[in-house]
Amino acid sequence: MECSYEKHSITESFHQYSDMVYRIALNSVRSIAVAEDITQEVFLKLLEKSISFESTQHEKAWLIRVTINYCKNYLKSGWFRKITELTEDIPYNSGTMYTLEQKELYHQLMKLKELERTIIYLYYYEEYTLAEIAKILEMNSNTVATKIRRAREKLKFHMEGGK
Repeated sequence: MECSYEKHSITESFHQYSDMVYRIALNSVRSIAVAEDITQEVFLKLLEKSISFESTQHEKAWLIRVTINYCKNYLKSGWFRKITELTEDIPYNSGTMYTLEQKELYHQLMKLKELERTIIYLYYYEEYTLAEIAKILEMNSNTVATKIRRAREKLKFHMEGGK
């Protein structure tokens, strides 16, 4: 059976997925500069590898997995452990106004564990199902569901004024 998927050029893939890769990296490492570096590394890896993807979803899932792996490697690195954590404000788009609730939600999201933030991002922003997230993150679907539920509970508690 012939697959109708036509491989994107690296340029097309970059234009289509770079924002997603960047947001995942920023969500994970909490540094604009490092997220930009990771985004570059992910697309360099795509350029270096001659990977045959089955579909756009397969390509997207591969990019997410590689991004998460680069973030994990960065967070485990000696460099990261030696530097003081810097807090960066929301990387606002120029001309976009954010409400106080949106800013507060962002800050509460950044307080979640990296894996919880990644799962929340994939579920709400990339609209993956629990099963798809489980496959991408190589986890059990029930574990993903539990992590989403716990993350929601934490966010709700903190947004309602809990400490």
